[in-house]
Amino acid sequence: MASGYVMTVNGLERSKTLLRKWATEAPNAVVQAMATSAQQILVPAIQQAIRDNGSIFRGQLHQRVAVRSSIKGTTASIDVGSLGVPYGRKVEEGTRGRGMEEGELEKLVEYGKKKMGLPTDIARRVALAIRRTIESSGNQPHPFLAPTWDAQKDAYVNDVAARLRARGFTS
Repeated sequence: MASGYVMTVNGLERSKTLLRKWATEAPNAVVQAMATSAQQILVPAIQQAIRDNGSIFRGQLHQRVAVRSSIKGTTASIDVGSLGVPYGRKVEEGTRGRGMEEGELEKLVEYGKKKMGLPTDIARRVALAIRRTIESSGNQPHPFLAPTWDAQKDAYVNDVAARLRARGFTS
């Protein structure tokens, strides 16, 4: 999964062994099955986790959940997550107290105006209060990748294996 994480399949030893065997035999078929299963199982689950845990601010995190696949030699791999969203890891893990980057305060003001319907002066006061909290306490974690993987890994791996079996791969 993306955002600086490498998610591996733990447990499911039989499925892992079969996937490794099949990846060596036909990496294109395996990466296609992995990517299709991820698109159908993991992507919607990650998007739902982002909505459920309140991680949506401006929507980029949710909108950029995607699957990227690659093959290097006989290694088929995929990345799943909010690709191209540099703050994704901060949302997942939270942060310690920190200074705000250039432009963050104005983004908070705009959010208050657009999403909350606040007049500019009140939106600015709310943004300043949020900035004080971020500077002193940081951001609380809002995990969306790790819990989704934990909840969906069995279904995902079984779906990949079923797709490959349907294409004639055997154990």
